[in-house]
Amino acid sequence: MASTFDTGLTEFSYLINCRLVHIYKVGGGTIGRRYQGRWGYRVTQGGTTIASGEDLQTATPKTHAEAAALAVGMAVRDTSRENVRGASTSKSQA
Repeated sequence: MASTFDTGLTEFSYLINCRLVHIYKVGGGTIGRRYQGRWGYRVTQGGTTIASGEDLQTATPKTHAEAAALAVGMAVRDTSRENVRGASTSKSQA
């Protein structure tokens, strides 16, 4: 089973905090129903992909919108960590 986002499987797209999120329930889902398990997502900001994959796991059932919000949260945290690492690296090289 692929662990990368498959654009052909996108079930819905959301705009959350100026970030576009494409999402699908791995194995298929219906918009508005709740599912637990693995989700595929791609989060873009300003046309650039900032997070993508099929590694979003939910232990409790979520709607597509709730899973999309979780994907944005993961992307923002990951981007913030990269910015902190980049800032500390540049300071140590100065």
